[in-house]
Amino acid sequence: MNQANRVAVFDLDHTLIDTDSANGFGLWAHRQGLWQVADLEGQLAHWHRLYVAGALPVAQYLEFIISPLAGKSVAEVAAWVEAFAREEVLPKVRPQAMAALEAHRAAGERVLVASATIAPIVAGICALLGVEELIATELAVMDGRYTGQGMGVPSIGPGKAWRLGQLLGGKPAFLTAYSDSINDLALLSLADSPQVVTPDARLAAVAEVNGWPVHHW
Repeated sequence: MNQANRVAVFDLDHTLIDTDSANGFGLWAHRQGLWQVADLEGQLAHWHRLYVAGALPVAQYLEFIISPLAGKSVAEVAAWVEAFAREEVLPKVRPQAMAALEAHRAAGERVLVASATIAPIVAGICALLGVEELIATELAVMDGRYTGQGMGVPSIGPGKAWRLGQLLGGKPAFLTAYSDSINDLALLSLADSPQVVTPDARLAAVAEVNGWPVHHW
């Protein structure tokens, strides 16, 4: 099989990294005085509970999580994300996950990250991880500034699998997918080789029924 027709896709949060990048960035921005909102930890915990339960109201969540970027320049936000990623994310990269990613790359496979998190955060982290291709929830930009609105299909739940198909122009000859979350069930089900990483309880049950490999990284 032509290795170029083999693709390995990695979820980001709790798969490649042992943290939630969206919540982490929000809390980091709050500490820097960049996001003034009451009870931010409580609000982020509320959204996270809904996400884990597979019941996240996507439009309302995106409006909330994008709000600190509204009106800010793309360059300014990129600088924020780089600082956040160096301080908060790099120490939480999972070595075993990165070793798996590098093994796929060394085998000549196409490697990418697919995350439900908003694109500026994912892009900044991927740049530090040395991953060039990514799928993330895109944001609208006008005159070099974020409008505070999302753009296109969010890469959340089935939307992530759909976005992958759009990027690749269909299913590759062989797809390997890594994720920790039941929200990525559509992506894992699409894969020829689904790989489950430190799964939530619901995904752990699905993995056991289907005989999918489970990695505790």
